[in-house]
Amino acid sequence: MGEGVPREELLRSRYGFTVTFSKPSVLYRERPAGRGEGFESYTMPKPCWAVVGLVMEPGEKGSGIHFQSVVKEGDLPRRYQHHVETSVYQTLKQGIYGYEVTDARVTLTYGECHHVHTHPLDFFVATPVAVLRALTDSGSQLLEPYVRLTLSAGGEYLGRVLGGITAMRGEFDTPLIRSGQFLLEAVVPVADSMEYPIRFRSLTSGKGTISQSFYDYLPCRPGFEARLPRRGVDPLDRAKWILYVRNAFGNEQDR
Repeated sequence: MGEGVPREELLRSRYGFTVTFSKPSVLYRERPAGRGEGFESYTMPKPCWAVVGLVMEPGEKGSGIHFQSVVKEGDLPRRYQHHVETSVYQTLKQGIYGYEVTDARVTLTYGECHHVHTHPLDFFVATPVAVLRALTDSGSQLLEPYVRLTLSAGGEYLGRVLGGITAMRGEFDTPLIRSGQFLLEAVVPVADSMEYPIRFRSLTSGKGTISQSFYDYLPCRPGFEARLPRRGVDPLDRAKWILYVRNAFGNEQDR
């Protein structure tokens, strides 16, 4: 089999793999838009007892997730505070829109346990609910990935190239023109530019050169929304979440 054979058939015949290809998708990210608070009191049905209060705020750009606790160990033992911290990082792998959350400061402001009823894993039930309530309260800002393009071609193509970059919501530096050739650097959103290398080569009849590299995650334009289907049960569906996690814990204990 050679050129023109569908990729799915080629992989199946050569390697025995059954695969399907879909169009590429954009992986956005989320960050808190402001300050938000979240609280969850998980005390029923017993035996259980975990109470969590959190504050979430935007962090410095590029800082990732930062967790801290202002709760004294006498009020909540350190082992349970560690459970809260671990659960915060796990939960923020999926934000309100289903994308990973970044650049957030999370502060544990309140915690409560019970010397009889608290199960060692109760804080893994309560914390995700409090975290997503805090993110909902703060508002979740979508960020989209941008790439940096470096383009070079004959000067006669420059006008159409600049027009194309503008149409992709891109920004560009002043082009450098030398010996009838232009050199241009631009920053464009991935969502609008996935097919651009093909268009650029067609525009320049294959005589232009283009390279690209990841640039940054920047806020999406106002009014834009995107959602990624949630993997697993949504902690904000509290009743379903509690039932799901309790069953999961029970199955682990039965092993």
